[in-house]
Amino acid sequence: MNADEEREFREFVAARSRSLLHTAYLLTGDWEQGRDLLQSALASTARRWSQLRDRQQPETYVRRAIYHAQVDRFRLLSWGKETVTDTLPDSAGQAADWAEPWSSGRTSWPRCGGCPNASAR
Repeated sequence: MNADEEREFREFVAARSRSLLHTAYLLTGDWEQGRDLLQSALASTARRWSQLRDRQQPETYVRRAIYHAQVDRFRLLSWGKETVTDTLPDSAGQAADWAEPWSSGRTSWPRCGGCPNASAR
């Protein structure tokens, strides 16, 4: 990157970094993670600044870089969260029947004894 390209890049960052940070925040839900995401996207954009075809619209390129950096980060963080086991989970016969307390009347049905009868109206 020569001096003119570096100046262009610095001007672009100064002018558009606030808007780009808001985009990164919307993708991450956290300001600090958004700043990290924006920083990594701007670093990758700076390396390719002289190769950009459309110098009039670099924001599109940076927004795409932010999006792809977030997708990569999400994939890395979610990798390996599954636990491999030798046994299968509980069968359907052992699962709890969540409707059973309602159907047996052990929860709210006794409380409805003092409620007005809708069919008596």
